[in-house]
Amino acid sequence: MSISLKNISKLYGEQSVVEDVTLEIFPGELFVLLGASGSGKTTILRMIAGLVTPDQGEILLQGKVVNDLTPQERNVGFVFQNYSLFRHMTVAENIGFGLQLRRVPREERDKKIHHLLELIGLPGFGHRYPSQLSGGQQQRVAVARALAYEPSVLLLDEPFGALDLKTRIQLRQSLKQIHRQLGVTTVMVTHDQADAFELGDRIGIMDRGKLLATGAPADIYKRPKSEYVAQFLGSANFFTGLMQERHIQIGSAFLPLPEGTAAPEKGERVQVLIRPEQIEIAPSREALHGTFIGEGEIRDFLFVGGFHRMTVQVSGVVRSLTAGFGDTDPTVLSVQMGLAQTSFPIGSGQKVVVGVTSFHILPYQGLHILVGIDGSEHGEHALHFASYLAQKTQGRLTILGVAERYLEEAKAREGLTQASQAAQQELQEVETAYRRGHPAEEILNETEQNRYDLVVLGTRGRHAPGRFLGSTAARVSVNAPVPTLLTPTPFQDFKKILVCVSSEKVRKSDIRFVGRIARSTGASVTLFHVTPEGEENGGAFYLQGVLRILESLGLRVETKVGEGEIVGSILKEAYEGSYDLLVLGTRIGNLREAFLTNSVTSQVLSQVDRPVLILHIRPPS
Repeated sequence: MSISLKNISKLYGEQSVVEDVTLEIFPGELFVLLGASGSGKTTILRMIAGLVTPDQGEILLQGKVVNDLTPQERNVGFVFQNYSLFRHMTVAENIGFGLQLRRVPREERDKKIHHLLELIGLPGFGHRYPSQLSGGQQQRVAVARALAYEPSVLLLDEPFGALDLKTRIQLRQSLKQIHRQLGVTTVMVTHDQADAFELGDRIGIMDRGKLLATGAPADIYKRPKSEYVAQFLGSANFFTGLMQERHIQIGSAFLPLPEGTAAPEKGERVQVLIRPEQIEIAPSREALHGTFIGEGEIRDFLFVGGFHRMTVQVSGVVRSLTAGFGDTDPTVLSVQMGLAQTSFPIGSGQKVVVGVTSFHILPYQGLHILVGIDGSEHGEHALHFASYLAQKTQGRLTILGVAERYLEEAKAREGLTQASQAAQQELQEVETAYRRGHPAEEILNETEQNRYDLVVLGTRGRHAPGRFLGSTAARVSVNAPVPTLLTPTPFQDFKKILVCVSSEKVRKSDIRFVGRIARSTGASVTLFHVTPEGEENGGAFYLQGVLRILESLGLRVETKVGEGEIVGSILKEAYEGSYDLLVLGTRIGNLREAFLTNSVTSQVLSQVDRPVLILHIRPPS
């Protein structure tokens, strides 16, 4: 059975969870929706099942619109992450429950149960209860129960989420075999790339309610269409390249354009993606099979099962978006080599030559930045920072002017014109937008209607908690779908960035965003974690995860761990380290919880006199 989604959207309150998604899933296909927590993938699954109603758009099964049909009328099987087995029923009774409700005769029911137990690899387990099974076995029973009444569509919601690695691998193999035998159209959602690559005939990448890309696993990994998709699907080395005839120049290296690749115009900037396994190291240039890009030194070296993972510091290539071509500043690359590729002894500190065996060209994409101005000096500060970041990332800038009252309209439009003229002296792509209404509401409306990467706002003086709670900056910081940069100070370059992390998890996409800013501006990054007095260091694991994300972008990152009172430790580090930008997390969607006087974010904002980038922390589910 085919599944068609046509422009479906879903709102919870004022928050857009799924936004204008169109997707075609073919009969008999196993399609995987892959995305981080909160990306909207489970909501799509539940809309297909009929458990959630879309606010707009159509869902079609086999060409028939099913928006108004109940889950039972849609003939879909749903497998939940937590198994949802009846604890008081045996395995056989669980599998046959749906058949019994449909009044299937006992003999036929028993025959079907026996067949499904064989199919899932649990023959003879029918008399056991769920409590007598392992987690993997319970999940197999949940799949069998969903298949018992022969649904036209099978929906799987993070089916392996609670299982250990070995069991996950076994279940992937079982599910793939079951799908091949039955040929039932299947949609699975997961955040695990291994699940998606091993199981999916095709993969769809979700982010913040939008479907960013679809394709076969190999195609979407090797030839992604955006930087976000490339980063989400694994480690990636990105470079700024310049098109020269049939070669792409990266620093002093010239990579031949692959056969069959449409050549960009000469002199055009492009973004070059090189996966860790596409980088080759050797003792000499003569031993390279790929194109030489520079000489380097192995820094970190790990043995990981069947391959080596390492970072190599190389001179002669350019990663920074602002570095000149031919710049010889050292760049750190992520490299992965299979054991069979290693024909010479390697280890930390060894001098090597570095080559590239293959690569992929992406369109050059800078940040799309929204800056709100109000005619004050603080609005000017925000405009300077926004222009600086747009220039550094070769991005686009939209300047938004808002008049709250009719009498302010002429002044607001005049200020918008002046701001646009000033920005156009530094940038090629500057747009303006004008709205009438409450500033916070209109800024948020603009972020919902257009896709931005960052909002920049000026604030008055230090961010005093009492006044800040009801301010435009506070409302936008908590409710905007993207990070918000608040600045009370005149413009200055970003040379040192302090990222304050905790055990509460900022979205991985936002961590990558911080890395993107650091890479674009050439700033160093310090990760700072404070363990409160009397508590164990529960954030160490998360700190390492953030570190790996930033290092995968080629950044050199320093980590610091403090102890004691959180706010005081952050402020002390901020001032003693003379950082140009602080990065803090705040709870999304809850203004009072985020900026109550006693919250860490509010206290830091009330005492710091430098730009602060606000990222979102998802509330615990």
